Amino acid sequence: MKRLSILRRRQKKDLIHEALKEYVEKHKRRDIRKLRGKIQFEPDYDHKALRRER
Repeated sequence: MKRLSILRRRQKKDLIHEALKEYVEKHKRRDIRKLRGKIQFEPDYDHKALRRER
């Protein structure tokens, strides 16, 4: 039903762009999940310090 209400308000081009954006985000999350447990950080790595430098 959600798609029907969107169809009434948007053009076909807008729907296609939205669907492609959702597709890309879904695959990015899948790729990130594959890396779980495979990345090892240095013991002294401080991600909060890197944020403060910006």
